[in-house]
Amino acid sequence: MQFLLWNVHGSSVGCTAYLGRKVLAQYDVICITETWLTAPRAHLLSFPVPGYKHHFACRPSQKQHGGISVWVRTHVMHRVIATSIDPDWCILSIGEGELLLAVCYFSPKCAAQNPFDELALALNACPQH
Repeated sequence: MQFLLWNVHGSSVGCTAYLGRKVLAQYDVICITETWLTAPRAHLLSFPVPGYKHHFACRPSQKQHGGISVWVRTHVMHRVIATSIDPDWCILSIGEGELLLAVCYFSPKCAAQNPFDELALALNACPQH
């Protein structure tokens, strides 16, 4: 299984063009962080990609930066276990429970006192793998 993690630093328009042409054929799971998308602009990265299921955690309209977007090939068994915004993460179970994937982005201005502790709590609450 091939994974890609890419922090796009908000270049969502260029990212979508690149994804459409080059990346999709190579990876089973594509994780994009720092999409900078807010709820009203989520459609910029939530376009349908044939053969992939899309999951995302976009920022509320008043927040800037951050945001997570994940595409998983439809033939790859998976399910979203938890998502969070500020700190941003999406936790997925991949396969038949043998892999737990946490895609996260912690903004320097994150509202959480300790985002790593919050993520650890969320991971500990996940079903055993």
